[in-house]
Amino acid sequence: MHAEATTFRDTPCIRIESDGASALVALHGAHVLSWIPANGRERLFLSDRAVFDGHAAIRGGIPVIFPQFSDRGLLPKHGFARTRTWAFDGIEEDEAVFELDVGNGVAPWTHACIARLRIGLRATRIDPLTALRAE
Repeated sequence: MHAEATTFRDTPCIRIESDGASALVALHGAHVLSWIPANGRERLFLSDRAVFDGHAAIRGGIPVIFPQFSDRGLLPKHGFARTRTWAFDGIEEDEAVFELDVGNGVAPWTHACIARLRIGLRATRIDPLTALRAE
């Protein structure tokens, strides 16, 4: 797997490539914006109405929904992870790793934790997997 820093609509991103496939992941929300399998055809929808201002959630692609779904809690719709800046932590075991350090929490979420997103990329599939570690 290969990864390189790039931008999309002035948003910092990481482009990952493996087995002839590619994916584009925005650091804003660790949001997968594009997935192109080895056959060369884009598989994800990205809305023309998507906002890339570093504050709003991105419309389309594959978002990270954490720590709640929809408005079923006290946090903003679908939680805060999709509107925070994640860090690219490199390649581990042939997967791209992104990390969000929540520190002491985000009001009203008062739990210190680190969320990690691992993205495996193969010729015909993308495998996003998230994990949470409480601090």
